[in-house]
Amino acid sequence: HALFKSALFLTVGAVDGATGTRDIRMLSGVGKQYPLLAITGAVAAASMAGIAPLLGFVTKEAAFAALIDAQEWLPLAIIAAASATTAAYSLRFWSGAFATKPVGSVRGDEDPTPVGADKSLLTAPLTLASAGLVLGFAPGLVDRFVYAVAPGAKLVLWPGWKPALVV
Repeated sequence: HALFKSALFLTVGAVDGATGTRDIRMLSGVGKQYPLLAITGAVAAASMAGIAPLLGFVTKEAAFAALIDAQEWLPLAIIAAASATTAAYSLRFWSGAFATKPVGSVRGDEDPTPVGADKSLLTAPLTLASAGLVLGFAPGLVDRFVYAVAPGAKLVLWPGWKPALVV
């Protein structure tokens, strides 16, 4: 959670630094001007949305499986609904920040065209988003941290065709 959330907050900061705004109603074409930043934001947003093979998928899958195993149906339903909402606003974040919008759809008097960014603003979110990708393929690297709070738990990228995957 900390990996994708911090990557997303830092991505927004880099967009603001590059354009002078983080108002998605005023942004257009940022992804074309800063493709690596757009990819970084996409990877972090996809992890937050629980898309495989990212660590966000692995952890959501594990949480769903634990709730199913414990037969905790109400918390499972609530978390599943929240996860669906998260996926929707992840897409809204990315498209609002990076997509090119039709002429006339961008509001405000300010020029939404990117004005330039300090390349060092990309380092931290890129590192964090990359870690979410790498750890998605190798979740065993964080098992000892998971085991500290959930003895016996083990994170895996592909647990198989199970009910948690359907959720």
